[in-house]
Parts: sequence; C-alpha cells; structure tokens
Amino acid sequence: MTATRGRATLVAGLAAGLLAGLVLTAGLAGCGGGTHAAPDGGDGHIDVDGGGDGTDGGSTTAIVVDTPSGTTATGTADGHCDLLEAVLSATLSQTAGDCQNPNGVARIVLQPGSTYPVPKTLRLSNQIEIGIADGAAGRATIAAAPSFAVDPGDPSSSCLVSVKDGAPVSLSDVALIQDPGLTLSGACVTRGSLDVRRVHVTGFKAGGLVSTCLPSSGCDHASGGGTTLRVLGSLVDGNRSAGAGGGVSSEGVGATLFVGHSAIVNNASDTDGGGLFLAGGWNTDYIENSTISGNSATGVGGGMLVRFADMTNTYVNIQTSTITNNTATGTGGGIEFETPQVGVHDVSVFGSIVAGNYSTSTLDWNINDSWNNEHGLFNCVNGSFIHVAPGSPRPTDMGGCKLDVRNPFLGPLTTLGGEGDLPLHPLLASSPAVDATVGDRTRDDQRDDWIDGVDQTMPPAYALFDPLVDGDGDGTAVRDLGAYERNDRWQTELLAVRAQGPASYAIVTIPGGYDRGAGTIYAAASASNEFVTYALPIGEAGHYDVTVRARTDADAGKFQVAIADDPAGPWTALGGEQDGYASPAGFASLGPLPAFFAAPGERLIRLSVTGKNAASSGYRMYLDYIELARSTAACPVADLAGGGGHTCALMATGGVRCWGRDDSGQLGDGGGADRPSPPAVDVGSGIAAVATGATHTCVLSTAGGVRCWGHNGNGQLGDGSTVDRSTPPAADVLTGVKAVAAGGSHTCALMTTGGVRCWGANGSGQLGDGSTVDRSTPPAADVLTGVKAIAAGGSHTCALMTTGGVRCWGANGSGQLGDGSTTDRPAPPAADAGADFAAVSAGDTHTCALTTAGGVRCWGHNGDGELGIGSYDIVLAPPGTDVLSGVKQVVASNLFTCALTTTGGVRCWGYNSHGEIGDDTVLAVDRLSPQTMDILSGVASLSAGFLHVCARMTSGGVRCWGANDTGQLGDGLRPIYALTPPTMDMPGFTGTCE
Repeated sequence: MTATRGRATLVAGLAAGLLAGLVLTAGLAGCGGGTHAAPDGGDGHIDVDGGGDGTDGGSTTAIVVDTPSGTTATGTADGHCDLLEAVLSATLSQTAGDCQNPNGVARIVLQPGSTYPVPKTLRLSNQIEIGIADGAAGRATIAAAPSFAVDPGDPSSSCLVSVKDGAPVSLSDVALIQDPGLTLSGACVTRGSLDVRRVHVTGFKAGGLVSTCLPSSGCDHASGGGTTLRVLGSLVDGNRSAGAGGGVSSEGVGATLFVGHSAIVNNASDTDGGGLFLAGGWNTDYIENSTISGNSATGVGGGMLVRFADMTNTYVNIQTSTITNNTATGTGGGIEFETPQVGVHDVSVFGSIVAGNYSTSTLDWNINDSWNNEHGLFNCVNGSFIHVAPGSPRPTDMGGCKLDVRNPFLGPLTTLGGEGDLPLHPLLASSPAVDATVGDRTRDDQRDDWIDGVDQTMPPAYALFDPLVDGDGDGTAVRDLGAYERNDRWQTELLAVRAQGPASYAIVTIPGGYDRGAGTIYAAASASNEFVTYALPIGEAGHYDVTVRARTDADAGKFQVAIADDPAGPWTALGGEQDGYASPAGFASLGPLPAFFAAPGERLIRLSVTGKNAASSGYRMYLDYIELARSTAACPVADLAGGGGHTCALMATGGVRCWGRDDSGQLGDGGGADRPSPPAVDVGSGIAAVATGATHTCVLSTAGGVRCWGHNGNGQLGDGSTVDRSTPPAADVLTGVKAVAAGGSHTCALMTTGGVRCWGANGSGQLGDGSTVDRSTPPAADVLTGVKAIAAGGSHTCALMTTGGVRCWGANGSGQLGDGSTTDRPAPPAADAGADFAAVSAGDTHTCALTTAGGVRCWGHNGDGELGIGSYDIVLAPPGTDVLSGVKQVVASNLFTCALTTTGGVRCWGYNSHGEIGDDTVLAVDRLSPQTMDILSGVASLSAGFLHVCARMTSGGVRCWGANDTGQLGDGLRPIYALTPPTMDMPGFTGTCE
C-alpha cells in the first residue's frame, strides 16, 4: 500500500512536467531549419503577412488555399491553389502547381467557413501546419469526397489525413468529415507526431483518430522513435470503428496519447473501446480536463479500453475529467482496464468522475472487476468520484475519493461556452461530486464540504475559467473550459453574443482587482432598439435568481433584462428597469431577478436599453457578468405512486410530476418520450391523490373527481373510448370519489358513500360486475358497499371493509383472492377473508394486509418468496401469523413485497432481479423472508412499481431503487439499476417549485 501511494504521487508530479514538455514541444512545432517561426506561440493559428493570394513580394509566410468552397481538389494546375497542391508545395518546400512557395514555408492557410473536398489521402510526411489565418474565427472543413480513392494494399490510403516518417504535423481550427458512403479514418499517424487543436472529427466509419507505433510501419520505440497524438481543445464525435477505438485509438510500444480540454463523445466500436483505445507501451498517456461520454462498445470498454502492450510498465493518468454515460455490452461500461501477464500497468484517476456508465450484461458498469490482480494498479486520487458496484474490487483511495454514491448528479451533455464551446456534463445543484482537483483552489459554491481544505480563501489568481490561463496546454492564454467544473458566475462570463441592436460594443478592460466579465461595453446611443442578446447556458431546469453585475458610470443608461427560448420571442421581462448610472464609477449587482427555466439547454437573455438617469450623460451599458443562482428550496412531495415502468409524485401544492416510461402517454406531459428524471413543472393542479397502473395514471381531484391518462386499450381511462391519452383530460370521468386505485389495466374508485366502482380490463372478472367483459366507462352502480379502502392488483381487486375484513375478486390462479381456492371470481364475495386488518395491498398475483396490531400477512403466489414465509409454498388464504411486526405500511408489488416499519425503516423480500429488494444480494437470488435489518431509514411512505421501489423521506425528498430501464428511478442514470437505496435524494425536486 505504501509503495502504491508513493508511486502514484510521483506520477501526479510527473503529469505537470509532461504537460509542460508537451506545451514546449507544441511551441517549437513551427521551427525547422530557420525557414519559418512558430505561429503565435503555438496556438495553431497561422500568420499571413501578405494578400490572400500567397504572394507578397518574397515575404510569403504561408500557402493560402484559394479554391472556391466545395470545389474538389484536383492536384493539378487550374488557376487555383487547392489543398492537394498546397500539401505538395509544403512537403517540397517550394512552389508546386498553382501554390506559390518562394520561401519554402510549411504552413497552409484555409478560409473559415469554407469546405475543401479531396479525392485522396492528404499525406503529410514532413513538418506541416494546416489551419486558418491568425485572427480569424470559425473553422474550415476538410472533407473526403464521394470519389475518395482507397488502395487495398495501402492502409494509409483509407485515412483522410495520414502522418508518418517522423513528421511533426499540426491541424488547427478545422473539421474533418467523410462522405457517408465511405469507410475511412479521420487522421492517422503511424510514426511522428500529430497535434489537433480546436478540431472537429466526425462521421468516420473506421475510427476518428488513429495513432500507431508498430514494427510493420517502421516505428521502433527502442531506437528512440515513437508516435505521439495530441488532441487539444477538440471534439471527436459520431465516429465508428469495426475495430477497437471508435473515437481515438493509440496502439503499439512507443505510441503516446495526450487528450486535453477535449470531448470524446457519441462514438462507437463494433468490438472494444467505444471512445478511446489505449494500447501503447513504455509511456504515460494523459486524459486531462476532458469529457468522455455517450460512447458505446459491442465488446468491452464503452468509454475507454486500457490494454497496454504486455511486458511493459505503462500508465494512464485521468485528470479533472468526466467519464459518464458510456455503454458496453461486456464489462467496463466506463473503463475496461486489462492488465498484463508480465509488467505493471497503472490507471490513476485524479479529481475526476467515473460514474453513470453501463454494462448490458454484467455489474461491471464503471470499471471492470478483472483489473484487480498483481499486475494492475488502479488509484483514486484527489477526491475523485468512482462508483463501484457492491462486492466489486475498489481502487486504492489515496485521498477523499467517493466510491459508494451511485449518482454524481450530472446535467445532460450540453455546450456551455468556453474555448471551442465543447459539450460537457455540468454538475447539478445537489451533486456530491468534485468539480476540480484539490490543487485548483477556486471558489465554487457548489463544492461540497466533504472536500477538506479547499475553497477557504479567495485565490490570488484564477484557474480553469480565467481568460488569462492556458488551460488546454496549447501555449495560448484563452478562455479555456474545464471538463466538468461548473461555476455559474464564470460560466456566464463566457457568454457568446448572439444578436445586437444598432449600437457597437467592445471588449471591456476591467480595473485591477475586479473579476473579468462577459467582455462588452455596449455603446448604445439612445433607447431606440438598442439591445444585446447572449446565449445563456442552463444546466438544469428550475427556478433561478439572475443577477446582472455591471460597472456603473456617469454615462451609463437604464436597461431591461428579459429571457426567451427563441430569438423571435416571446420575451419575458425579469424584474423592472435597471439603472447603471453612478458617479464616481464603480461596480453594482443588479437583482436578483427571479426566472424559471422549464428545461435545460441554451436560452437567450437580452439586455435592452430603456432610457437614462437624468444625471447620466449617455446610454452606455458596462457588463461584468451575469450570475445564475439556482434555487435550493425543496419542493415538498406529499405522496408517491409506482407503475409498471413509471413513477409519479403528488406535490404538496396539488400538482403531479411523473417520470420513467411514456410509451403510452402515462407521464401526462404530451411528450411520448421516456423521462429519466422528474420534470420541473406539474401536470394538473388541485389534485388530492395519484394512482399508477401498468401503463396508465389516474388522479383524484380535491373536488372528488377522477381523471386518467396513458394506455387505454381496455378502457381503463374511463372516457368511453380505447384511445390512448398523453395528457390529462379536461373533464372528470367520475365524481363523488374519495380514493382511486389503478391496477394492471383496470381502475377502481372508492365512492364517498363507501361503494366501489371499477372499469377497464375485465378478462378475469376484476371489475366485480359479474362479467368478464371490458368496460370503458365507470358503472352507474356500486359492486360492493361498506368499504374503507381499495387496492387494485395485476388482474384482481381487493377491498378493506369497514369491519376490518378483506374481500377480493378477479384472477385467482395463485390464490391471491384469499378464499381458499384458485378459481377466478367475477364478483365480490359475500364473506370476508380474515379480520382485524388496517390496510390491504394487491400485487400482481399476491395480496398482503396490515393487521391492526402492525403485523404483515400475505397470501397468493409465492414462487419467488414474496409472501415472506420462509418457503416457496403457495398460500390460499390469509395466514394466522405475521411474517413481520412493527409495521405501518405494506406494499405488495409484482413478485416482491416491502414494508415500512413504525420507526421509518424499510424491509423487503421476494424477487430481486434488478435490486428491488435493496440489500446488495446477488441479482435474481430470492429472499424468502423479510430482512432483519432496515435497508433505509427516515422514510415517511413507500410505493412500488413492477421492479422498483420509491420512498418518500420524512425530509420531503425522494429515493428510488431497483430497475431503471425506462428511467423510473428518476436519477437520470437510465438504464443503470440500483442495488441499494441511494444515499441522497434525487435532485429533481429542488428549486423547481414556485
């Protein structure tokens, strides 16, 4: 243990050293025999001193490609310098074809916004730089044309860009794409080095970026050769490979990879390593400040496969990065670490998140269990968040790591500004995860106090978000964006201007000691159509306080803040008119201004000049930053209801919010798409109770009316039709009701008079009307009276009588009616089953009742131990003894049962296919009797769906566990099921109430 700790610390120290070395190397990339200087300190931009034609009287510093956009390069003289000619000219260090190169430079300039199709591989065999002109914005596109030629005998011909023969090559501010009909790699480096900076690599079918150092290509690490691929500030997405490494692949002894401030997202491999394939040797690979998300592998390693060369000591350091939402069919949904037979391999995770990944066939969701042997070291450093499934081997915790919490509560993958506007997962307000390494002492209100010694004082200099820090190691101080750190103030300092009125605007120079702002002096000349609009990043839905920080001045005007989803509006004003006048000048925080955002994503915020203070000499607006403070107020949940694959919460304010499966409209939001987390807005109002069936939802209004939505194939909605409904109806289907219950495909109501009326599916007589005919409207007459409470099961219905007895009817193939037989009953019986009951709950094929003394007794199907009697014996009538005492609520579900004790604890038994028992037992191992220890405490009430359980906590929060294939747990981690109750409330009910 001591040796491991010491070596990992050394590796951490070496990380900074290698990064410095890489930056130095990048800075020297432009030097070669004195023919030209490094462009702009290695920032990837190209200087062009003369006109756009590449000739300037002998002082040419770049080769300018001037073919019209979309014109396929021919490589022959036609009056335009095309990309093929430019590569030849740079390679030969002289004029070639139409490309003038009197000074022998090796820099090629493309025009932003232009597309350059090529019919064959761009072979870069010496020191060449390709990018856009210095000072230009945007990207150029290099495309593999539909006629792209591939030589089966030449592997490099299947790459759009090929680098070899020791060449140091740089690509910057370009997009690499291929025609959809081709099967190519984006860029391949077989010997030498390739730097891609602010490059978008997308749509390739043989891998996005491929780096190899193999003997077959003449790459010999032992003699000092090697291959280096650096991916800096870049986006690699939507690529696929039949081999390993859909996004980026680095293979062979001597192959080294550095990924910094980049996003490797939504790539796929038909074998292993959906996002990254690391298979080098005798080196250290680095993944820094990057996002690896949404990748998939048919084999192992959905996010990343680490399979370094055998008989080498090789390492990978993952620093301040996020690896989440990746999927593998086999092990290692996030990281597959396959250790050698000889040698030592090491994965060290520093201040990063590895969680929310998934394996479709194993519990090795985030990291594979098999890494744990004498040749593999897995270190968790600097407060990283790595979720490990119960019973799996754990990485060595070398400082403040979080290994038990399943959900880091990350927002959806979205672009939130910064250099390259790369996609990332922002931390949600309730996240327990780290958002920077311990060494990054930056103030952030969302950092949790379990990270000791951080954020105690204001730092002397800012780190990841400061515009003057070189965060991606490219040698240039720009507005870099970290992998997942989220600070609402700094995030909005990086806002992009989307529209402006007739006024001009310029960069603000903030006086010393003040924060660097969004960067505008809005030089409005009047209050007529003077506005500036910014793109505002919203990481999660909810209520926010918006504060505009501005420098006040004697020539500042008044302005109005408004928000909208679309440039055309409608615009919603936030607060009243704000006044920027002050003399002497200073800084002021205007607001907070309340705002509500119903969904995450990009929204627009407009500041419109409305006039000026009488003392002001102008209308100018000086913007420092816009700060969004997410509301932390909890929304009280009054009750929960679990359906087949969805869950609904009754809010204390009288609204309902549902999440999970929505294939039949059962969520009621009209969307039709499954929802993996609770919505921020209610469905309906004035609701007193909610009930969920297999695929439908019903509510009881405070006025005693019933309304239902969702699946209606058997008339269970009661509206007279069999048409599904995705939103609540406008009218009640029944009034005079005091309780409602929803079964598999039927619905029952308890009338205020104590009568029962049911509608929907009736194949087993569950409606109790004496027939087996479905009914699409509520009946006009009761089927039973003298009822205190009702419960609807899969295909049977039970009533708790005011006398304390239970009467059930409908399906009885497993004895769930409790009448001593297995014969279906189409009408309520005349006699009670049992006595002295206080509550009844109907599962799919079994029934449980709570006695007045607080005991639990169950009968019916017991093939999975759901009756809790210690055996698989069927029970045809209520037993005479309790299986658990001290209970205040019992919930019978599909093939399992849960009880809430009088002390607020939860205990479950029966089927455990997806962790619904919540006790860490091996999946599909039945529990034949109630647990002896609580799996959760502090619970106010329980609800269970077919394969999941949700608890309403006494604090008002919600926690769910079990199956999550349709998002029914509401934690945003669909389809990753939970084997135990979570240790934190789901975040969906924080900051989303008025």
